[in-house]
Amino acid sequence: YVSPRKRAETRRDGRVVASDTPSRSFSFDTLAPEIIRAVDVYKTQNATLTEGAIGGLVDIRTAKPFDFKDRRIVGTVKAQYNDSSEEWGPWASFVFSDRFNDGNTGLLFSLNYNKSTETVNSVNNFQWVPASQDRSDAGVVPDATELSRFPGPVWYARPVKPTQVRETDTFRPQSLNRRSDEVERERGTLNAVFQHAFSDDLTITADALYSEFDVTQNGTSAGNWFWRPVTNYDFEREDPELLQRYYDSIPGWVAWVPYETPEDHALYHAYPGVPAHVVDENGTLVTMAHGGNGLASETFRDIRDTDMTVLGFNVDWQINDKLFFNGDVFYSSANDNDKGNQRIITLETETETDWIAYDHSQGTPVPILQNFTSENVVPEDFLIAQVQQQGQDISAENIGLKLDFAWDFDRAGTLRFGAQFASNEKENQIYEEDSVFQNVYKLNTRGFNTVRAALGLPNSENFQRITLGSTTDDLSQFIYPGSLGLGLPVDDTTIFLVDPQAFLDHISSEEVIRMIEAANNPDVMRAWLDQQGFEGMDLWEAFNAAGGFNPLKTPDSYAIEEETAAIYLNHEFDFNLGSVPVFGMVGLRY
Repeated sequence: YVSPRKRAETRRDGRVVASDTPSRSFSFDTLAPEIIRAVDVYKTQNATLTEGAIGGLVDIRTAKPFDFKDRRIVGTVKAQYNDSSEEWGPWASFVFSDRFNDGNTGLLFSLNYNKSTETVNSVNNFQWVPASQDRSDAGVVPDATELSRFPGPVWYARPVKPTQVRETDTFRPQSLNRRSDEVERERGTLNAVFQHAFSDDLTITADALYSEFDVTQNGTSAGNWFWRPVTNYDFEREDPELLQRYYDSIPGWVAWVPYETPEDHALYHAYPGVPAHVVDENGTLVTMAHGGNGLASETFRDIRDTDMTVLGFNVDWQINDKLFFNGDVFYSSANDNDKGNQRIITLETETETDWIAYDHSQGTPVPILQNFTSENVVPEDFLIAQVQQQGQDISAENIGLKLDFAWDFDRAGTLRFGAQFASNEKENQIYEEDSVFQNVYKLNTRGFNTVRAALGLPNSENFQRITLGSTTDDLSQFIYPGSLGLGLPVDDTTIFLVDPQAFLDHISSEEVIRMIEAANNPDVMRAWLDQQGFEGMDLWEAFNAAGGFNPLKTPDSYAIEEETAAIYLNHEFDFNLGSVPVFGMVGLRY
């Protein structure tokens, strides 16, 4: 994409071309490089340029037969090897251009095709969070002495010694994710241009372009989230009075922490072998231990299926020695055929490992994950955290007419004037599954539990999620272990691969949906569904009424129609001020 200063416009041969994006940004990857002759970039506006380009304008000039003096035939066939995917990709192009009829008629034809596959590996942290934020989220306000001791999420994490972590201006990682994506790109372009010169003063040009560009991206990731910083410092043994004062400072302990006594709480126990927290000079935790071992395994898919058509007819006429005329009429369309091709499936589980540690203090390119192994991950214990299918189906059509004149005043410069008209339409149809069932196994637990509380039911009636292992005796039909193969210094890159279609078919079955309903209080389930707009339905009926996991067009879809008509006057002049050349321009556009 090209979008200088995020407020730029892109033209092709001076024309406003339809794009397959939700915005005005133009996708350069839909054009084959062989048909591009030059690119003009305008960083400032003038009266001759069409509206909208307040941040700049990029004009792509494509090849024409009159750009060449004689016949030109260029063909290329090659294969490119991609080290990341270890695959070969074909690349072929053919360009034919010739002038005949004593050079007064020209024809250019080009055909381009290429396909490539690459693998993109990455290790990243979702975000950095202030260590103090964890404490404030808990609603705990210790006194000044205790404040310096508790920079972690104190409601269920161990406090940290002041020598290990600074209280203020300290940031910790939110997660450590390992991801691998395979991206396949395929493009085909057909371009034809006809030119005829009736005389030295009059030339017509007709051109047509059709392009298809498809991108298929499939990805998998393994991620560990950190929400419980822990330490091996034993407060019970080394500072029991401070630990007791900490407990005493928490109002309503039993009311908002699901533990019967403080002794049941994670704060009460030491974690032998946990590395000390290390903070660098920027106040960033580069080594941090986390209580527990949670793993999220995700499967991604994103498909971009686009096509573009451009048609144009141009007349270039020198009326006399002073007056020049250029008339241009054009049509373009672009489509991104995406009615729900973007898919995310997230599975998560918690193993029995007491702790894992994030370590980026050893000079390695990426952080190391200590004490983590997938051997303790049991696929049957996976919970479904997220199932989403969505997409934006975009179609755009542009029609334009330009009537441009220029009068040459010789030494007084050139006066340009004319009229322009454009009609642009863009429709963005947004598809996604019903929001109630985007997380069908997690459901809307907050809303569900609100209903439970309204009915006066005990906490034991909270919404119950079910594990994958409870839905079938044979998980291998849709989930199996694999490896990211990143070749990076992280302790474990094992993931669990998912066959998306088999997985969706399984969790969309009536048997599994009925299991969810049976695991929960039917009165609360019905009340919750009534609240979500599925009155009188059970969960299976509501799931089908909402379309299940099938993406449906949403009310957020929209269409934009834009028409512009303009007249302009622009005078360009130049002169020498002594030995200094001066160029000036003054214009008016309405």
